[in-house]
Amino acid sequence: QNGRVLRRTSSRWVIYWLKSKQELTSSIYDDRAVALLSQFSESRTQLKPDRQISTLEINDIQIAQTSEPRSWRLGEYDSDTGAMEEFSLRVQGIISAQTLPPVTKGTYADPLKFRPYMRQSITITGLGTEAFQKSYDNAMKIFLAFSNLFPEGTLSGWDNTTFRTYPCIEFNARYFSRTTAGMDKTLSIPFGPEVDPDGVLEKMVDDNFIHGTDNHVEYKWRIITSEGTIQDISPNNLRIGDIVELSVSFIVFPAKDKRYKMIPTLKGILLLDNTHRSNAAILRMKSRVSNTVSQTINVKRRRAFDEDEEVDEADRKFTRMKISYQQSRNRASPYLITPGQKMPPCRRDRRPIILAVLAYINKAALKHLRACHGMYTANTWDERGKRCNMNIARNFMRNIKDLIYIYGGADGSLFDILHPSVLSAYIAFLGSPAISEGVLPELADALWRPALWAGGNEEEPDPFEPEFYSCRMPLQVRTWQEVTWSYDLIIRGDICKHTLDTPTNGRLIGT
Repeated sequence: QNGRVLRRTSSRWVIYWLKSKQELTSSIYDDRAVALLSQFSESRTQLKPDRQISTLEINDIQIAQTSEPRSWRLGEYDSDTGAMEEFSLRVQGIISAQTLPPVTKGTYADPLKFRPYMRQSITITGLGTEAFQKSYDNAMKIFLAFSNLFPEGTLSGWDNTTFRTYPCIEFNARYFSRTTAGMDKTLSIPFGPEVDPDGVLEKMVDDNFIHGTDNHVEYKWRIITSEGTIQDISPNNLRIGDIVELSVSFIVFPAKDKRYKMIPTLKGILLLDNTHRSNAAILRMKSRVSNTVSQTINVKRRRAFDEDEEVDEADRKFTRMKISYQQSRNRASPYLITPGQKMPPCRRDRRPIILAVLAYINKAALKHLRACHGMYTANTWDERGKRCNMNIARNFMRNIKDLIYIYGGADGSLFDILHPSVLSAYIAFLGSPAISEGVLPELADALWRPALWAGGNEEEPDPFEPEFYSCRMPLQVRTWQEVTWSYDLIIRGDICKHTLDTPTNGRLIGT
């Protein structure tokens, strides 16, 4: 199905589609995610056991045929109203690929041309968890139940896809449904700003295509509290590696030449956990471095997720764990580097991550220093230039804090990944105060207050004088050539082979 879409689209859309198909590539992430996914699957199954694909009794399912649009889908009778409702199911998994909104002006080269095929999709995997394997097996049984309604060989739509030998399921939802003579065209649902910020999709709604209930997808974020509230979330915040719960349905539509196709349809996405999102992104970067049919009726649709779902004890434990983690991020790190301390080699299994961190931070530091130097030499170092400098500094520090969060362990610092001596070395390279006194939580103040850079001198140094870069620093950086040399030294990891001398001369000497 994706292949047919690609042949009808431009190369620009192909690039967009390919970029959205990024995948996880780390066994380290697998171990952590599998454990957390298993706990979520168990707790969510206890909460809604009759709605889980993994616990679905295939012999009890009913298939309803609808008239507008003509389709076959899972259904259940409402005992209160006596009407047939669409039977939506839930499944938990880890996002391994996704093509989600927003849709902007640059997403499609010719939106009207692609309107019948425009869709959002999400692929989830269980990375070997038992609950997801049961869901996968029951999804195949649902396909077989549908296939019994049609002539042999006329139903398609189930593809055995895998993610690194693990089974996965793709769910999608088209943005538009083609209208028919008997369809109520006033039932079109407006696009939200998080899906259609530029109004591209809304402009394509007309008498021939609408955005109906089969096209509408809910995006929710479960804020785990004692009340169990569920809030709206932008689909742009959903990333590969997030643990989610999908509200889905299985629908069969007629196709050409008296054939039929089953569509695993996406109804809603509930974000359960995104703490591993950044880990998955960095690990990808590291890998680059290194059975009875009822009568024809109209089906009602339930909401994808209820607001009043109770929170069980397992989720409360997750909440306490997250709160403890957030509080621990504010604690000062106990690691300090003493002048004269020997720098042992880095652990080999951490070396690729170390290189990634140092490469980013040093690149950002050089960019900032060059920007300041350019404004100074051009005599534009006025109040406007100072404000620009502070904005750059704030953005830089925000990125550093993000890295600290990404790589943080129990104490939220980089020390779980970087050896303290290596961390102190690159802090010194960026211009921290005396190494024997500096700790990671003080990095924000140390980087952007020249008075601290002076290491206690009475007179504040000029940031564009050579002496400014030699204040109590283990690297004597006096020229841009030396800046580049120091940058290369740290990136190559050679700094692990040196020892800090006394802070008076502040030089690195070979061991």
